[in-house]
Amino acid sequence: MAHLAGVTVKAFSGLSVAFVRDHAPSVLLRGVRSLTDIDAEFTMTLANRKLDPGVETVFLMSDSKYSHVSSSLLKQITPLAEDAALEQFVPRQVVRALRAKLPRE
Repeated sequence: MAHLAGVTVKAFSGLSVAFVRDHAPSVLLRGVRSLTDIDAEFTMTLANRKLDPGVETVFLMSDSKYSHVSSSLLKQITPLAEDAALEQFVPRQVVRALRAKLPRE
């Protein structure tokens, strides 16, 4: 993410609203792929509003070419697929990270 000015990536555990509160932004940015995602995210957004009304959630729709990509799919195909095949689903940098976590069989 170094190529995106003002963007940092941080891992956390616990409640997302607590993380947001501790790091001073007031917006959660969430990506959604399908109606199923929207349903689950809506439920989570309502819970987050109860936990911290000062945190707003904004949704971004994925491009249709990524609407079927999920962590489950990537976990299943990464050990079996060639890098070129994986690059149809994720950027090259992500392929390297997937290979580190899920080596080829």
